Formats: sequence, C-alpha cells, structure tokens
Amino acid sequence: MNAGLEYANGKNANIDSGMWMHHMVMFAVGPGRVDATCGNNKASLPHMLIGSGGVGNERMFSSGNERTPALVPQWSGLTNVGYHPKATDKLAFIVDLMNENMEDKIAYLTMTFDYVPGDGAGFDDMRPVWFDAAQCSTSEVKAPKQSGAFMVAAKAWTANFEGEVVGSAGHMHDGGDHLTLDVSGTGVVCDSVASYGGSAEYTSKAMGHAHSATAHISKMSICMGNALKVKQLNKGQVWTLKAYYDYNKNKGMLHGDGKQATVMGIAIMYVRVRAGQTFGP
Repeated sequence: MNAGLEYANGKNANIDSGMWMHHMVMFAVGPGRVDATCGNNKASLPHMLIGSGGVGNERMFSSGNERTPALVPQWSGLTNVGYHPKATDKLAFIVDLMNENMEDKIAYLTMTFDYVPGDGAGFDDMRPVWFDAAQCSTSEVKAPKQSGAFMVAAKAWTANFEGEVVGSAGHMHDGGDHLTLDVSGTGVVCDSVASYGGSAEYTSKAMGHAHSATAHISKMSICMGNALKVKQLNKGQVWTLKAYYDYNKNKGMLHGDGKQATVMGIAIMYVRVRAGQTFGP
C-alpha cells in the first residue's frame, strides 16, 4: 500500500512544485475494530476527527510526504498475511495537504494497493500498532528547542496482544535525524533513519524564512528482516518511541517569524496475528 499526490494529468505533485502531502491517515471503522494504543482512552482526538473513538475503529495506514510504502509481506519475506477487511468495515481518512503557491491548485490524493480477492482463507490477519510522541492527540509537538539537538518521546505502551512483528517505519518533520522503538529489557529494536533531498522533487526554495529548510525528508528507512531486532510481540512488553532531532545537522521548517514549526514522532508497526492468538485489548 502506498499513498501519493498527483495532478489531473497524472504528474506527481510534490515539493518542487510547491505541493505537499503533509500527512494522511486511513482508518478501518467497524464492529470489532479497536485501536491498539488508543482503544482504552476515554477520548482520542484522531478518532474524534472522524466521528468515532478508539473502539470501533483503528488507524491502519499512514503516510507523510516521504510516501513510505507499506508492502507488508515483502517487509519480512513472509507470505499469506494481510490486512483483512470485513464486510462491516468502512474506510475513513484524515488528510492534511499544503500548497506553497500563491494560487489555487487542484491535486488528488491517490492510494495504490495490492489485494487478494476472496474470503481470506489461508491468510493470517494483521494488526497495526500506532506509536506517537503526541499519542491520542494531534501528533504535533511543540519543538522544545530552537536550535541544536533534542529528543521527543511517546508515552510507553504495554503490549495488549501478541503476534509476530512484520515491520515498522517512522515519520518525522524536517530537522529529524532518526526515530527508534525500544522494548523493555532489549533496548533499541528499530531505528528508522531520515534521508534528505535525494531528488529534485524534495528540494524547494526557502519557505517563509530565509533560514528554513530547502532539502526535505525524502525517505524513512524501514525496519524489517535483520534490521528488526525483536520479531515477537508478547503481552506485557513495554514499547517506547523516541524521535531524535538535530537542527545543526538538518534544518527545520520555520514559520514567518523565524520560530521552528511543530515536530512529529510517529511509527506504525504491523503485527501478524495467527489463528488462536489473542487480538485484544
């Protein structure tokens, strides 16, 4: 599965033409769906935005402008596993697009995905786990420093179901260096590293302020295979997300007044749930 942004003629709409798919979130909404990390909260802002709560839906896919693909079976070499839509499910979206141009532009959010027709017989189900430095809120965090290095962390999550970890990738704002997932007693098990520039599509003129970033995040590395140090999710494990920023290494995005824009620290992890394993919480 992969998200994109394009013009009516099919051309990619990206930073080089002043267009950003700042972020999008896809929800599966229906009976039996429970968000792994916000399902027990009395209130969860992302779910409220689609007129729901953490129970009755789950965040199942997300993308920032770096447009990381979630090619789940290929992440780990596993086969016969996928996200199983139910007949009672509906899809809901949060979409945040940005236009740096001084005139209106028409662009289309695109979703490209593989699917297997049928009832899913022979395929194990999959569950997403959403880690966020502003968990169950807006995902936006005020930058704690205007220069140099800092770290923002998510509230620790205690695993409430079990399964086989397939893969994970992070999302950060400009100025981000890397994002880690730690598991109690194990240490860092995933290190998703940001790359900048890489192509003309991810390079822009200074936005709003002369010292703002011009080379933007174009890729976040995926933790899969040997890069994934823990491959089993067990109930009671304590998982912590930490997002590391360094404005001396990579420029952040500045507002017109020269202040750093808000930052994000997000990772979505996919877990294979085999028959007989508890799906919780």
